Amino acid sequence: MSKTITALTIFTLTLSCFLFEESAIAQKDSTIYDEGIVINGVKWATRNVDVFQTFAPKPESFGMLYQWNRKKAWNTIDKVVENWIVSLPTGTEWEKSDDPCPCGWRLPTLHEFELLINSNNTWTKVNNIWGRRFGSGDSTIFLPAVGYRTRGNGLNGRFNDTGRLGYYWSSTQYSNTNAHLLLFFYGNVDTGGVGSDKRDGYSVRCVSE
Repeated sequence: MSKTITALTIFTLTLSCFLFEESAIAQKDSTIYDEGIVINGVKWATRNVDVFQTFAPKPESFGMLYQWNRKKAWNTIDKVVENWIVSLPTGTEWEKSDDPCPCGWRLPTLHEFELLINSNNTWTKVNNIWGRRFGSGDSTIFLPAVGYRTRGNGLNGRFNDTGRLGYYWSSTQYSNTNAHLLLFFYGNVDTGGVGSDKRDGYSVRCVSE
C-alpha cells in the first residue's frame, strides 16, 4: 500500500509540475520558467534562485541565499540579518518539500557539479558583476560571485565576500554537519573538498528534473 501511495504521489506531483510549467510558458512568466542550457549532458538554469521557487531576473542577479535543506530565503542586501537560524539542518539529502527551485527543477548533485567544472570556465564580468562563466560556444551559463552568509564565530548570518567568492549548494551531503558545494573565485573552482557547514547561507543554481 505504501509503495502504491508513494508512486501515486510522485505521479501527481510530476503531472502538477508539468501543467504548472506549461502554464508558465504560456504566460511567459520568467520568474518560474527558464529555457535552460545543456552543458556536459546536464540542463542548467540560466539564473539563480530568488525567493522560494522563483528565478532571479537576470543571469547576473544575485538572487537569495539558503541554508542547506531549508526553504527560508535570505537577502543579499543587508550585511546582517535578524532571526538567523543557528541550529543544524536535519536530513541526509535536500528534501523535495524544501527544494527552493521552481517546478521542473531541483538542486544539482555533487556529480553534476563535477561535470560542470569539467567544462570550460572563466572568471569574468557581466554588467559589472564578477563571476564565473561555464561551458563553451553558445552553451554557457554565468554564475555570479554572490558571496555568502556565515554561521560561524558568533556572526549569525553576516554577509561576506560579495564579488570575490561564489558558493552554490549541491543536494549531496558530506556528513551530518557538512554538504558538498560548488566553490569558485578568481584563481580556482572546485567542490570544496569536505564540503561546508550546512548552517551557512549559499546561492542555489538549479538543474532540470
